[in-house]
Amino acid sequence: LSRVHDDDRDRLQSELRAHLEGLTPQFVSEHRLLHSDGSYRWMLARGVAIRDSETGIPIRLTGSQSDFTERKVAERRLAQSAFHDPLTGLPN
Repeated sequence: LSRVHDDDRDRLQSELRAHLEGLTPQFVSEHRLLHSDGSYRWMLARGVAIRDSETGIPIRLTGSQSDFTERKVAERRLAQSAFHDPLTGLPN
């Protein structure tokens, strides 16, 4: 969690906690993660807690994490062009 952006850390922890407590069927989180080059990358993490069959206690989390920084950048550009004049940059 030390590599997660400060603005995303609390939300990520609460999403993970909710899943581990059984409040959500799967764990899904979008957050920024510090890359080795010093920049932050947008990550999409998805997973499911594997629970002990007798106690129901989570014993493992399985899933994947994908970098979707380029999609986030494209979404920002689209939003910018939708709400701002392309010539002046002023809001529409």
